[in-house]
Amino acid sequence: MKKYRFLLLICLVFIITGCSFSVEVSKKSISNKDNTSETIPNIVGLTEEDATSILELNGFEIGEVFLINNDKYEDGLVVKSEPEFGVVTKKGTVVNLYIASNSSYEVEDFTGKNYIEVKTKLEYLGIIVEVREKSYITLYEDLTIVEQEPSVGTKLNEGDKVILYIPKLEELYPDFVQEEWKISEVEEFCDTYNINLIIKYEKSSKLEDTIIGQSAKPGSKIVSNTNLTITVSRG
Repeated sequence: MKKYRFLLLICLVFIITGCSFSVEVSKKSISNKDNTSETIPNIVGLTEEDATSILELNGFEIGEVFLINNDKYEDGLVVKSEPEFGVVTKKGTVVNLYIASNSSYEVEDFTGKNYIEVKTKLEYLGIIVEVREKSYITLYEDLTIVEQEPSVGTKLNEGDKVILYIPKLEELYPDFVQEEWKISEVEEFCDTYNINLIIKYEKSSKLEDTIIGQSAKPGSKIVSNTNLTITVSRG
């Protein structure tokens, strides 16, 4: 009988210890969640200044501020946030604000900016955006706006149109010699661009099968259905 009582006592000790450990783990889990996550507060209807203060107080960072037409709220009041009210997310998350602006929109200088970001912003304001490619002598980065219509300062309303010009990307010939291309790589290049490859061999101090010359100037535009001659060392 004493033996059974002893076993029963040991079982009770394990059960109590296990429960205590489980409660402690749960507390730590909740504590960690509370320290790293936060719910986006309801800032709709507040001024930009008040909304900013509340968000920062809750551990969030302020991102971009967009002006949108909205008849429901007075000018200057927050219409929505992104992420929206009620979303649980990490502290430090960047929150964008959308502010009511029922007056006309004044065109900014978009040159040098990413056209996708600008297009998204304008379309949210109800402005129609057309993107056109255009060839330029000066090299620009891909997706960068280089011209715009209408000009900076023009007043626009919902339904008006903006044209954004981005550089037309043209494929250019690489430097096969300096970049030390192999013959097989040039052959693959020519197959890709539908170019007729002509290979000439010359004696030189370079190792055998080293490309030592090319007919197309490096940096010149690639044109399909044309000839490309490379000069290769015989060694």
